[in-house]
Amino acid sequence: MHQNTTKIRNIKKYLLAVLFNAPNTIDSYYTALVAHDMASGVFLSQDREDDTL
Repeated sequence: MHQNTTKIRNIKKYLLAVLFNAPNTIDSYYTALVAHDMASGVFLSQDREDDTL
């Protein structure tokens, strides 16, 4: 939404398109989040914390 600079003319069609595309959008979001966490080593630090419990 931050990248969309055009004015929405038909809110019903816009919301329908947003809901229709939501599964693809959230899948891409979580894919990027996991890739970032794996590259930064966040998963490794969580595994070490679990071992100490």
